[in-house]
Amino acid sequence: MIAEERRKIILEKIRTEKAVSVQELARLLETTVVQIRRDMEKVDKQGLVVRAAVGGIIKEDKEGSWC
Repeated sequence: MIAEERRKIILEKIRTEKAVSVQELARLLETTVVQIRRDMEKVDKQGLVVRAAVGGIIKEDKEGSWC
């Protein structure tokens, strides 16, 4: 699976569940935790999620809406 596909799935999963662990994403996408962390770093830099110690959380704007 290419990086863009993984990141799209990661974003969809986080939007659906509000928060998701790196381990859960690695199992779902059949890849390593290291790769998921790299993908999370990319989407975090895009301002789409907030990276947490063990996963990601959907980023909300000042009014509480999803970005």
